Amino acid sequence: RTALHRAAATAHSPESLVELSETAAHTPAALHARNRAGMTPLLCVRDPRAYAILVESGADATASGANGETTLHLAASEEVPNPAGLASVALSAGARVAAADSLGRTALHLAAGRALYGLLEVLLDGPGGREAATARDRRGLTPAQHCLLQWVSPCSGYLHTADCDSAAASTLLVLFARIRPAAALPPEEPATQAAINAAYATGCSSV
Repeated sequence: RTALHRAAATAHSPESLVELSETAAHTPAALHARNRAGMTPLLCVRDPRAYAILVESGADATASGANGETTLHLAASEEVPNPAGLASVALSAGARVAAADSLGRTALHLAAGRALYGLLEVLLDGPGGREAATARDRRGLTPAQHCLLQWVSPCSGYLHTADCDSAAASTLLVLFARIRPAAALPPEEPATQAAINAAYATGCSSV
């Protein structure tokens, strides 16, 4: 782990961003160095501004870790406070929505599984996002199915907990709207639960 890895992982304040910029300028070779986890400094970033600094310094926006994870995958982790913001900057720099990790999962699979509606919209609007909406991982699951398995009970067809209704329903609906436009419903509509049930009924076989 280099000084640039440390600076990248902690950069979020104005002072730390300046430090990151100076470190990148003084140690350009470190931009491509990997730590023990196989991560470049860019893959340690959690702040969109820090990401932009490293890309402008010459970091590879398409870089992936030892398990194939890219910045777009990492944007769906709990450690990132602004997933949509980080993904937007990464996509502008050339990151690919269709990039898959060692389990065949794209960032869309992870965003759908965590019901990250804002991140999902950014990814779907990115280059190749619509095509990636139907990509299957190594288990044969699409992003919509990841959301269904995480948030919908296979016994009842209803969402597991009331507090996830809005995010999970929105995530499912935005995915199905891209695949089947007729399935799009505003998340606040009473018909949302019916849409979720219909999505579950067809999801395991055709989504």
